[in-house]
Amino acid sequence: MEWIITIIIVASLLIAGLIVWTILSNVLLKTTNYDIKSEKLPTTFDGFKIAHVSDFHNDKKLGEKLVCAIKKSLPDIIVITGDLIDSRKTNTVVAINFISKITEIAPIYYVVGNHESRISEYKSLEKDLLSLGVKVLRNKKEEILRNNGKLVIAGVDDPNFNKTTKNEAYVMDKTLQSLDLTDDFNIVLSHRPELFEVYATHKADVVFCGHAHGGQFRVFGRGLYAPQQGFFPRFTSSVHEKNSTSMVVSRGISNSAFPFRFNNCPELVIVTIKHKKN
Repeated sequence: MEWIITIIIVASLLIAGLIVWTILSNVLLKTTNYDIKSEKLPTTFDGFKIAHVSDFHNDKKLGEKLVCAIKKSLPDIIVITGDLIDSRKTNTVVAINFISKITEIAPIYYVVGNHESRISEYKSLEKDLLSLGVKVLRNKKEEILRNNGKLVIAGVDDPNFNKTTKNEAYVMDKTLQSLDLTDDFNIVLSHRPELFEVYATHKADVVFCGHAHGGQFRVFGRGLYAPQQGFFPRFTSSVHEKNSTSMVVSRGISNSAFPFRFNNCPELVIVTIKHKKN
Protein backbone atom coordinates (compact mmCIF):
# COMPACT_ATOMS: atom_id res chain seq x y z
CA MET A 1 0.00 0.00 0.00
CA GLU A 2 2.84 2.39 0.84
CA TRP A 3 4.38 2.05 -2.63
CA ILE A 4 1.06 3.00 -4.22
CA ILE A 5 0.94 6.15 -2.09
CA THR A 6 4.55 6.91 -3.04
CA ILE A 7 3.75 6.54 -6.74
CA ILE A 8 0.70 8.81 -6.39
CA ILE A 9 2.75 11.47 -4.59
CA VAL A 10 5.58 11.35 -7.14
CA ALA A 11 3.13 11.44 -10.06
CA SER A 12 1.28 14.37 -8.49
CA LEU A 13 4.52 16.30 -8.04
CA LEU A 14 5.55 15.61 -11.64
CA ILE A 15 2.18 16.77 -12.97
CA ALA A 16 2.29 19.89 -10.79
CA GLY A 17 5.82 20.59 -12.01
CA LEU A 18 4.75 20.24 -15.65
CA ILE A 19 1.82 22.59 -15.09
CA VAL A 20 4.04 25.20 -13.43
CA TRP A 21 6.69 24.96 -16.15
CA THR A 22 4.04 25.24 -18.88
CA ILE A 23 2.76 28.44 -17.27
CA LEU A 24 6.29 29.82 -16.93
CA SER A 25 7.08 28.85 -20.53
CA ASN A 26 4.43 31.34 -21.63
CA VAL A 27 5.20 34.29 -19.36
CA LEU A 28 8.99 34.31 -18.92
CA LEU A 29 10.70 36.43 -21.56
CA LYS A 30 14.16 35.20 -22.50
CA THR A 31 16.84 37.33 -24.14
CA THR A 32 19.16 35.35 -26.41
CA ASN A 33 22.45 36.85 -27.61
CA TYR A 34 24.33 35.88 -30.77
CA ASP A 35 27.54 37.20 -32.34
CA ILE A 36 27.89 36.97 -36.11
CA LYS A 37 31.27 37.69 -37.70
CA SER A 38 31.92 38.58 -41.33
CA GLU A 39 34.87 39.80 -43.36
CA LYS A 40 32.42 41.74 -45.52
CA LEU A 41 31.19 43.88 -42.65
CA PRO A 42 32.64 47.41 -42.84
CA THR A 43 34.87 48.10 -39.84
CA THR A 44 32.75 51.15 -38.99
CA PHE A 45 29.89 48.75 -38.15
CA ASP A 46 31.96 46.46 -35.94
CA GLY A 47 29.83 45.79 -32.84
CA PHE A 48 26.58 46.93 -34.48
CA LYS A 49 23.74 45.60 -32.33
CA ILE A 50 20.34 44.49 -33.65
CA ALA A 51 17.29 43.70 -31.50
CA HIS A 52 15.06 41.16 -33.24
CA VAL A 53 11.35 40.90 -32.42
CA SER A 54 9.00 38.49 -34.17
CA ASP A 55 5.46 37.18 -33.80
CA PHE A 56 4.25 39.69 -31.24
CA HIS A 57 0.62 38.74 -31.98
CA ASN A 58 -0.87 41.62 -29.98
CA ASP A 59 0.48 40.32 -26.68
CA LYS A 60 -0.37 43.11 -24.28
CA LYS A 61 0.78 41.10 -21.25
CA LEU A 62 4.32 40.58 -22.53
CA GLY A 63 4.52 44.01 -24.17
CA GLU A 64 5.88 45.89 -21.16
CA LYS A 65 8.48 43.21 -20.39
CA LEU A 66 9.58 43.32 -24.01
CA VAL A 67 9.93 47.10 -24.03
CA CYS A 68 12.14 46.93 -20.92
CA ALA A 69 14.27 44.12 -22.36
CA ILE A 70 14.82 45.98 -25.63
CA LYS A 71 15.72 49.17 -23.79
CA LYS A 72 18.19 47.29 -21.60
CA SER A 73 19.95 45.77 -24.63
CA LEU A 74 20.86 49.20 -26.09
CA PRO A 75 20.42 48.23 -29.76
CA ASP A 76 21.48 50.30 -32.75
CA ILE A 77 18.35 49.22 -34.62
CA ILE A 78 15.24 47.11 -33.97
CA VAL A 79 13.96 44.68 -36.61
CA ILE A 80 10.45 43.21 -36.55
CA THR A 81 9.90 40.19 -38.77
CA GLY A 82 6.15 39.94 -39.12
CA ASP A 83 2.98 38.94 -37.28
CA LEU A 84 2.96 42.11 -35.22
CA ILE A 85 -0.79 41.54 -34.96
CA ASP A 86 -2.92 38.40 -34.90
CA SER A 87 -5.61 37.82 -37.51
CA ARG A 88 -7.79 36.00 -34.97
CA LYS A 89 -7.73 38.83 -32.43
CA THR A 90 -6.86 41.88 -34.46
CA ASN A 91 -6.21 44.83 -32.21
CA THR A 92 -3.99 47.36 -33.89
CA VAL A 93 -4.17 49.61 -30.82
CA VAL A 94 -2.11 47.12 -28.78
CA ALA A 95 0.45 46.78 -31.56
CA ILE A 96 0.77 50.53 -32.14
CA ASN A 97 1.05 51.21 -28.42
CA PHE A 98 3.98 48.77 -28.23
CA ILE A 99 5.66 50.31 -31.27
CA SER A 100 5.23 53.85 -29.94
CA LYS A 101 7.22 52.89 -26.83
CA ILE A 102 10.16 51.33 -28.66
CA THR A 103 10.52 54.09 -31.25
CA GLU A 104 12.24 56.04 -28.50
CA ILE A 105 14.93 53.35 -28.22
CA ALA A 106 16.24 52.90 -31.77
CA PRO A 107 15.17 53.07 -35.44
CA ILE A 108 12.71 50.32 -36.36
CA TYR A 109 12.61 48.24 -39.56
CA TYR A 110 9.50 46.12 -40.12
CA VAL A 111 8.29 43.47 -42.56
CA VAL A 112 4.90 41.81 -42.80
CA GLY A 113 4.03 38.23 -41.86
CA ASN A 114 1.26 35.87 -42.89
CA HIS A 115 -1.14 37.31 -40.30
CA GLU A 116 -0.88 40.80 -41.79
CA SER A 117 -1.93 39.31 -45.14
CA ARG A 118 -5.25 38.17 -43.66
CA ILE A 119 -6.57 41.35 -42.04
CA SER A 120 -8.65 44.14 -43.57
CA GLU A 121 -7.02 46.64 -41.19
CA TYR A 122 -3.53 46.26 -42.63
CA LYS A 123 -3.49 49.52 -44.59
CA SER A 124 -4.51 51.41 -41.47
CA LEU A 125 -1.83 49.60 -39.46
CA GLU A 126 0.85 50.47 -42.00
CA LYS A 127 -0.24 54.12 -42.03
CA ASP A 128 0.08 54.27 -38.23
CA LEU A 129 3.51 52.60 -38.33
CA LEU A 130 4.78 55.07 -40.91
CA SER A 131 3.47 57.98 -38.84
CA LEU A 132 5.61 56.72 -35.95
CA GLY A 133 8.71 56.71 -38.15
CA VAL A 134 8.90 52.95 -38.67
CA LYS A 135 10.68 51.86 -41.85
CA VAL A 136 8.14 49.54 -43.48
CA LEU A 137 10.13 47.44 -45.95
CA ARG A 138 7.68 45.98 -48.43
CA ASN A 139 9.92 44.41 -51.04
CA LYS A 140 12.41 47.22 -50.87
CA LYS A 141 15.78 48.05 -49.37
CA GLU A 142 17.42 50.95 -47.57
CA GLU A 143 20.96 51.93 -46.70
CA ILE A 144 22.39 52.55 -43.26
CA LEU A 145 25.47 54.76 -43.39
CA ARG A 146 28.16 55.16 -40.76
CA ASN A 147 31.21 57.26 -41.63
CA ASN A 148 32.51 55.66 -44.84
CA GLY A 149 30.75 52.34 -44.27
CA LYS A 150 27.38 51.11 -45.53
CA LEU A 151 24.89 48.39 -44.67
CA VAL A 152 21.96 47.44 -46.86
CA ILE A 153 18.81 46.30 -45.09
CA ALA A 154 16.15 44.71 -47.30
CA GLY A 155 12.67 43.54 -46.43
CA VAL A 156 10.43 41.08 -48.24
CA ASP A 157 6.69 40.48 -47.97
CA ASP A 158 5.35 37.21 -46.68
CA PRO A 159 4.49 35.02 -49.71
CA ASN A 160 0.83 35.04 -48.62
CA PHE A 161 0.59 38.59 -49.97
CA ASN A 162 1.10 37.18 -53.47
CA LYS A 163 -2.23 35.79 -54.71
CA THR A 164 -1.04 34.60 -58.12
CA THR A 165 0.68 31.37 -57.08
CA LYS A 166 1.05 29.08 -54.08
CA ASN A 167 4.68 28.31 -54.90
CA GLU A 168 6.19 30.28 -52.03
CA ALA A 169 9.82 29.56 -52.90
CA TYR A 170 9.21 30.87 -56.42
CA VAL A 171 7.58 34.04 -55.06
CA MET A 172 10.47 34.67 -52.68
CA ASP A 173 13.08 34.01 -55.35
CA LYS A 174 11.46 36.52 -57.72
CA THR A 175 11.12 39.09 -54.95
CA LEU A 176 14.78 38.85 -54.00
CA GLN A 177 15.78 39.06 -57.65
CA SER A 178 13.87 42.33 -57.92
CA LEU A 179 15.79 43.76 -54.96
CA ASP A 180 19.05 43.17 -56.84
CA LEU A 181 21.31 42.79 -53.80
CA THR A 182 24.92 43.66 -54.61
CA ASP A 183 28.23 42.96 -52.87
CA ASP A 184 27.46 45.27 -49.94
CA PHE A 185 26.84 43.75 -46.52
CA ASN A 186 23.19 42.74 -46.88
CA ILE A 187 20.71 42.20 -44.06
CA VAL A 188 17.41 40.64 -45.15
CA LEU A 189 14.22 40.69 -43.09
CA SER A 190 11.66 37.99 -43.85
CA HIS A 191 8.99 36.14 -41.92
CA ARG A 192 9.64 32.63 -43.26
CA PRO A 193 12.64 30.53 -42.11
CA GLU A 194 11.72 27.50 -44.24
CA LEU A 195 12.85 29.46 -47.33
CA PHE A 196 16.48 29.53 -46.18
CA GLU A 197 17.72 27.84 -49.35
CA VAL A 198 16.32 30.75 -51.37
CA TYR A 199 17.89 33.44 -49.19
CA ALA A 200 21.28 31.75 -49.43
CA THR A 201 21.32 32.17 -53.22
CA HIS A 202 20.77 35.94 -53.19
CA LYS A 203 23.80 37.52 -51.51
CA ALA A 204 22.08 37.76 -48.13
CA ASP A 205 24.71 37.95 -45.39
CA VAL A 206 22.35 37.87 -42.41
CA VAL A 207 18.66 36.96 -42.58
CA PHE A 208 16.21 37.51 -39.73
CA CYS A 209 13.07 35.33 -39.56
CA GLY A 210 10.34 34.17 -37.18
CA HIS A 211 7.04 32.37 -37.94
CA ALA A 212 7.89 28.95 -36.45
CA HIS A 213 7.16 29.91 -32.81
CA GLY A 214 10.09 27.78 -31.74
CA GLY A 215 8.21 24.65 -32.78
CA GLN A 216 5.58 25.39 -30.08
CA PHE A 217 6.67 22.48 -27.83
CA ARG A 218 10.42 21.98 -27.40
CA VAL A 219 11.90 18.64 -26.36
CA PHE A 220 15.64 17.99 -26.16
CA GLY A 221 16.30 21.35 -27.79
CA ARG A 222 14.08 20.74 -30.81
CA GLY A 223 10.65 22.02 -31.77
CA LEU A 224 7.74 19.66 -32.29
CA TYR A 225 5.83 21.36 -35.12
CA ALA A 226 6.00 24.48 -37.29
CA PRO A 227 3.81 25.77 -40.14
CA GLN A 228 5.11 24.86 -43.62
CA GLN A 229 7.74 22.60 -42.00
CA GLY A 230 5.57 19.99 -40.32
CA PHE A 231 6.67 17.79 -37.42
CA PHE A 232 10.22 18.00 -36.04
CA PRO A 233 11.03 21.09 -38.12
CA ARG A 234 14.58 22.11 -38.89
CA PHE A 235 14.32 25.89 -38.59
CA THR A 236 12.67 26.97 -35.33
CA SER A 237 15.37 28.88 -33.44
CA SER A 238 19.07 29.81 -33.26
CA VAL A 239 21.49 30.65 -36.10
CA HIS A 240 21.74 28.53 -39.26
CA GLU A 241 24.49 28.85 -41.86
CA LYS A 242 24.75 28.00 -45.54
CA ASN A 243 27.47 29.27 -47.85
CA SER A 244 28.08 32.83 -46.65
CA THR A 245 24.55 33.35 -45.31
CA SER A 246 23.59 33.27 -41.62
CA MET A 247 19.88 32.99 -40.77
CA VAL A 248 18.70 34.04 -37.32
CA VAL A 249 15.39 32.48 -36.29
CA SER A 250 13.46 33.91 -33.36
CA ARG A 251 11.14 31.72 -31.31
CA GLY A 252 8.82 34.71 -31.21
CA ILE A 253 6.91 36.44 -28.46
CA SER A 254 3.38 35.07 -28.40
CA ASN A 255 1.00 32.40 -29.69
CA SER A 256 -1.80 32.25 -32.22
CA ALA A 257 -3.92 29.25 -33.28
CA PHE A 258 -2.33 27.04 -30.63
CA PRO A 259 -2.78 28.95 -27.36
CA PHE A 260 0.27 27.89 -25.34
CA ARG A 261 3.91 26.78 -25.49
CA PHE A 262 5.89 24.19 -23.57
CA ASN A 263 9.58 24.44 -22.66
CA ASN A 264 9.73 27.29 -25.16
CA CYS A 265 9.87 30.72 -23.56
CA PRO A 266 9.05 33.86 -25.55
CA GLU A 267 12.27 35.25 -26.98
CA LEU A 268 13.93 38.56 -27.72
CA VAL A 269 17.00 38.01 -29.89
CA ILE A 270 19.99 40.34 -29.77
CA VAL A 271 22.52 39.98 -32.60
CA THR A 272 25.86 41.76 -32.57
CA ILE A 273 27.58 41.78 -35.95
CA LYS A 274 31.35 42.01 -35.89
CA HIS A 275 34.04 42.58 -38.46
CA LYS A 276 36.12 39.46 -38.99
CA LYS A 277 39.73 40.11 -39.93
CA ASN A 278 41.25 38.20 -42.85
